[in-house]
Amino acid sequence: MIEALAGLRWHFLTNDKGYQIRAATIMPHGKAKGCVLLLHGLSEFTEKYYEVITDLIKRDMMVVTFDWVGQGGSENIITNSQKRHTQGFDQDVADIDKIYHELLIPLLPKKDFPKYMIAHSMGGHLGLRYLAEGHADNFAAAAFSAPMLGIASVEAIAAPIRKRIFAFAERMLDKSYVPGGTDWTGLERAMPGHSIFSSDKERDSWQNAWCKKNEKLKDGAATWGWLREAYKSCQYMAQEDILKRITTPVFIAYAGKEALVSNNAITTALKIIPRVKGAFLPLAKHEILMESNNIRNQFWAGFDIMISNLATHPH
Repeated sequence: MIEALAGLRWHFLTNDKGYQIRAATIMPHGKAKGCVLLLHGLSEFTEKYYEVITDLIKRDMMVVTFDWVGQGGSENIITNSQKRHTQGFDQDVADIDKIYHELLIPLLPKKDFPKYMIAHSMGGHLGLRYLAEGHADNFAAAAFSAPMLGIASVEAIAAPIRKRIFAFAERMLDKSYVPGGTDWTGLERAMPGHSIFSSDKERDSWQNAWCKKNEKLKDGAATWGWLREAYKSCQYMAQEDILKRITTPVFIAYAGKEALVSNNAITTALKIIPRVKGAFLPLAKHEILMESNNIRNQFWAGFDIMISNLATHPH
């Protein structure tokens, strides 16, 4: 596990709702070839991505990343609680724009400097939504790991029942844990490599290791409020006219052993997004960037080819 990154700078910004966002930037050792905005998944944090950041530095990329409000080193939404609640997905998208304009743009050496996005799971959902909502030209290309365009457990419930459950939860349970949810225990990753997240023993251990080092990084389960907002945003992103607005060149890798997000929603999006290439990784679990080297290398190959193609055929 990489425990520190030389040259990493921490930044603290306040969003439109008054919540503090913890962000980080780092420069490559030589001349930068581009800048990557890195977006994490649910209950993740910057420290967990030190290896990914290192991979990008080796590619001569500047990196800008941040912890979503409600997790990591950013401000909690429910004070003194490990509950992963939500400020609203619309505000999360607004936070991307804040980071883009206030942190990423000032780093760039020139106006037309290449900018890329890499995003995982919930971060992938929010990144795609950001592109769809008028920001497709902000990035030269974007790569996604198992983007949360649908939630597997919710998709398994019949639509009419789903609607009634969320209506009741909104009235009565908004800030309560989802069924079976508790404060952080670390049990879901108690046997690294055998969890639903990754088959790689070492990388699957990093989330718990960091949480034991820093209590602030511990998140329990999501709340009903988070699940409701996530579901609503997934319904919104399922619309064909919304997906067609994503004109950015896009690469999407998705996992054969997926247990958290909906592969059906991903494969549907692959048929609609105008400039998209998909890669199905049959042996991968959900956290593709935290998987074995063979699986991770397939993601990085897709990213590298996309960047190379842009350099050869910019339009």
